[in-house]
Amino acid sequence: MLTRCLVGRPSSRGRMSFYAVLFASLLCLAVPRVSRSQSAPNGPVPQGSWLIEVSYTGKAQTTLSEHITQGTLKPGTLTASIANLNISGAGSVDLYPAVNSPQSTSAGGITGSLGADMSYYGNAAYTQTGQATLNMSGVMMLFTLHWQPLNGDWNLHPAPKSIIVCVRRRVTCNASTWFHYLTTVGSSGLSPDDPPPVYGDGSGSTGVSVTGALSGLSTSASAAAPDDATQTVATQDEKFSLRTLDISEGVTKIQFDVSASMQMAMFNNWPLGIYHIHGSAVSLVDLCVAGFSMSRFGSNLEGVSGGHTDKNEDPSFTRWLPLAFSPAISSQPFRTKPGALPAPWGNVACAYSIAMRREADPPNYDLDGQSIIYVPTGPYGNFNAPTAPYNPLPGPFIPYYVITDANGDRLVFDQNWKPYDDIHSKVVYLAGRLTLSS
Repeated sequence: MLTRCLVGRPSSRGRMSFYAVLFASLLCLAVPRVSRSQSAPNGPVPQGSWLIEVSYTGKAQTTLSEHITQGTLKPGTLTASIANLNISGAGSVDLYPAVNSPQSTSAGGITGSLGADMSYYGNAAYTQTGQATLNMSGVMMLFTLHWQPLNGDWNLHPAPKSIIVCVRRRVTCNASTWFHYLTTVGSSGLSPDDPPPVYGDGSGSTGVSVTGALSGLSTSASAAAPDDATQTVATQDEKFSLRTLDISEGVTKIQFDVSASMQMAMFNNWPLGIYHIHGSAVSLVDLCVAGFSMSRFGSNLEGVSGGHTDKNEDPSFTRWLPLAFSPAISSQPFRTKPGALPAPWGNVACAYSIAMRREADPPNYDLDGQSIIYVPTGPYGNFNAPTAPYNPLPGPFIPYYVITDANGDRLVFDQNWKPYDDIHSKVVYLAGRLTLSS
């Protein structure tokens, strides 16, 4: 809150210099720069776009082992699917032909999906066991970004040297199984040609465990029968992360390691056991080309948390009291809410009442005065056509408390009273009292 501003009468030279600096400051603030490839929502039209493609490399393999000690072996059925490729029984498949859905997009965002699915089911006679496995090795999910210059003109609209992409991951594992048994001839699933049943007590069980991993993000699920059982477990990034990619001849790539493993087991000691075991592991990557809005300042202000000042020396005297009329022009407006500002978009340093306040919600993320990264909205696993609204992407430091200094500079602290990088003051909260030191 502005309490008082004592301003002596400046000289004509001082006033001209002051207004020149103020005009230059406001002009810089009113015309932010915009990247050729990434711009603010509803801002200038980008001078090109990106074609994003998804592809895969690596292999998947299944195994099956069955054994019986009494009666006739009843082979189980094993089926597996990786992406859109099928494996029948024990075997392997190269993932290179797998096709993502969609395979490519120019909409600015895409979801890469790689799912592994396996089922093992059938009838088991007497003392019969079975084990089935699935493993993926050397599997990569690869995103390739191709620069698409406006009107195909590479001379007027060359590709940028680097690009920022936003990434979030999710891994979901499911395990389910059931086991039922029969003890009399003529029951469902038992042929008259089968050996006579063995009466009395029996036993049987099935089990499955599934593990999936995606570039360091992993989860697992498991289930066991004879009681029907199922479990689904998912883990995901809490928010998008930023990746800066270098571009060579208009192309850049980013890849993610993907792995999945499944173990299934069946044991039967009844005259007939009926079983069904299923597992799946799905890895999803939401990727989009980041947009950013150049903020209030220029590149020379990197590392400055919200204020850029300039001064003009013009000492004056009022009522025989030395009052230095040296206005400090600050690009940081005195405000507590984000959003568009009315003119004049800046400060002339006066005496403010200094107090700590809660930062606005949402807070001002552009701490170093450079840019605000934003991403469109879209649900996990369906980012193929991201749309508005565009939400700012917070960095590692989230403003929570702020002290506005006398010249409009913002001293910003997080929720744990940790100061921003370029602030050397310390705040200690103890017994209801705040102490600011250094």
